[in-house]
Amino acid sequence: MFVGISDLISKRSTTDIPYEELYVHSGKKLEEMWEISLKRSPIYYAHQSKTATLILGGKDDSRVHPSQSLELYRRLKMNDHPAVRLVQYPGEKHGNRKQPGRIDVMYRILDWYDWYVKDKKPLDGSMPPLDISDKYGPAPY
Repeated sequence: MFVGISDLISKRSTTDIPYEELYVHSGKKLEEMWEISLKRSPIYYAHQSKTATLILGGKDDSRVHPSQSLELYRRLKMNDHPAVRLVQYPGEKHGNRKQPGRIDVMYRILDWYDWYVKDKKPLDGSMPPLDISDKYGPAPY
């Protein structure tokens, strides 16, 4: 998940574009669609997850607030999900705009897929290394 929305209810209260969210994306006030917003939110189903989940985003994102990533991460961890990692990039906003952050995201996604898809490592085993500097050089941020 890269700068993803995990909770449609809290997203409406944390985005820097609340009117665009209302008039373009949702079309109705939250109070008119509370239950459907809840049931369309990934956190509602997080307890059922059986997928290795890599969550990435900028620490300074005002469009999709970093709390969206943290909410999903916490829900998965609180439900004993064995393969979840959260990486937040300092100084990055919505969608990494700086080259070092973009490169880091690319490497992490490739490693994540290699680990869980190509190499077929079990979810309940170890995860790919958090520090990838031995493979790609020092962290660019």
